[in-house]
Amino acid sequence: MLTQKIITDIIQNNNLQVSYHIDYNNKIFKSNNNKIYPIHSISKFFTNIMLVLLYRDNIISEEDLHKPILLEKDVLSKLSKNVKDRLKNISLLQCIKHEAGLKDYLNKYHKELIKCYSNKLNYPNPMDPEDFLVYADKDVLDKNQIGKRNYNNLDILLVSLSLKYHYNMKTNKKLSYNDILNLYLVNKLKLNSFSITKPDKNAVYPEADDDLTRYVNGTPASGYWISSKDLCKLGKWTNKLFNSDNKIKKFIKNNELDIYWNDPLRLGHWGFLGSSSSALETYLNKNITIVVLSNHNNDAHIFMDKIRNLLFS
Repeated sequence: MLTQKIITDIIQNNNLQVSYHIDYNNKIFKSNNNKIYPIHSISKFFTNIMLVLLYRDNIISEEDLHKPILLEKDVLSKLSKNVKDRLKNISLLQCIKHEAGLKDYLNKYHKELIKCYSNKLNYPNPMDPEDFLVYADKDVLDKNQIGKRNYNNLDILLVSLSLKYHYNMKTNKKLSYNDILNLYLVNKLKLNSFSITKPDKNAVYPEADDDLTRYVNGTPASGYWISSKDLCKLGKWTNKLFNSDNKIKKFIKNNELDIYWNDPLRLGHWGFLGSSSSALETYLNKNITIVVLSNHNNDAHIFMDKIRNLLFS
């Protein structure tokens, strides 16, 4: 049985600085749950769920998952020849599972932020996934890495742009990826604290002057901002979605999506950058969803491990 005393003891005994929102059998435990934190790679959870929802709505077909990933011409024009050649031989499913043998964009983006910080220049302000392609690595991993897991951020960025391509082709619309994300998740679930950039109010980030988290804009791969309260709302909603829709359940399980874990059975993702961390887990055979965010080291991960071991040991 989870109690507030147990939670408080974990935090105090491990000297943790965290925001959390825990829905434990409809009993809520919370602390600073309206403060807005960067969630780093938990942004990938949003993108995975977007793929699931577009598959549910027959915008993405089973065939689309396994054939070469489709992108708009203006997206392809921003990629190197090596990356474009690789895209001819890898699928949408391989990209979402980090099995495409691509590299990254985040390293070059962060180097640009560091240069701006060091030289007191204006920081770049990319907003749409396409805007980050200028930072994409030009080379790729050896072709023998196709089908093997190599965690990176560029593949998820390209997944989002492929989802945009399929959605607009199927619906005959011209929405941006961010518009589609708002339509399916942010506005639908009333995730009012969600932001692609650091919010003007209630934002919490690492305090060190040289920590660039506050200047990092979010993408479908990394860097969204949201409160633990709203992120828990998303986690609980996906739990219900999984357990109430057999098409979705089969899709997630059969394709072994990156957000699906066993022992205990759950959906989730973790994030980390510099000196801040985040964790989301929703337990699929329980009525339990846990979100913990921190602007201090890997405190969110420590907290999540302690709680999970307590509940499922």
